[in-house]
Amino acid sequence: MRLLCTFAALCFAAPVCAGQNCPARVSQVLRVGESAWLETVTTPFATWDPECQEATCRVFTHLNGFSQAGALTKGPGGKYSHHRGLFIGWADTIVDGKDYDTWSMVNCYQQHVNWQHIEMGPERARQVEHIRWFSLQNEPFIDETRTITAGKGPEGLRIFDFTSHLRALAGVVTLGGGPHEGGVHVRLSDEITDHPETTEVVLAEGVEMRDDGTAPGAWWACLSAEAGGRRYGLLHMTPPDNPAGRPVYTVRRYGRVGAWFEQEFGGGRPFEVRCRIVLAERALDRESCERMYGQYVRGTR
Repeated sequence: MRLLCTFAALCFAAPVCAGQNCPARVSQVLRVGESAWLETVTTPFATWDPECQEATCRVFTHLNGFSQAGALTKGPGGKYSHHRGLFIGWADTIVDGKDYDTWSMVNCYQQHVNWQHIEMGPERARQVEHIRWFSLQNEPFIDETRTITAGKGPEGLRIFDFTSHLRALAGVVTLGGGPHEGGVHVRLSDEITDHPETTEVVLAEGVEMRDDGTAPGAWWACLSAEAGGRRYGLLHMTPPDNPAGRPVYTVRRYGRVGAWFEQEFGGGRPFEVRCRIVLAERALDRESCERMYGQYVRGTR
């Protein structure tokens, strides 16, 4: 592995929205070998301009396509603008009686603080980021350490291990809401909203998706969707030692998959969320997903 300078790897681009006073887009690219696998968007929250606040309220990570294809995941705008790449939040984040919507981010925001560690190599890469969650009055209520490890899997698979370590800064925090508005989720390209009928859902044997898009009893869920003329498989997995217990998986054919659960933490007790994401440049069947979940449980790739 080779350690890279954090600040030298930052990318600056055009404004993130149409407003005259919007900040330039800031992001960190994570490479495995010569390929850019991830891009974490860390644009500072535009407290001074309401038009730009919605575009800058969340720290999220794009999953890039294969063959230098650029972002495979969605950014601001489109269907449900607050759905962005690989992201985390809960519609009801209760802090000392105050309800913050860290899912839609209408009364709060996430702010990148610093990069604690970045390393990139030919087979594996890792980033550790300090993020702080604020009210719109700029009062911090959660400190987050977000770690993403990316590595090569067999047959061209890309494997991402996601960990979010949450620490309450103000009393006790209760994470709630509902299955479609909380947890760790991935939203694929907004293009998929044009042809959701081509999206396929794969679940474990005995698990069925309800009409409301939830899959009770699941420890993993997989989407097979078309974007940019190619078909991709996206597998989302939760480990069986999840502190909040069995999650409720939700799947939307317009390209979103994730795991929701409720949890309370604070008073010196942090909370750690973990999941594994697998991206393939092909559809993934049930047998493959079951095998990869077994490998995840055993701590192997």
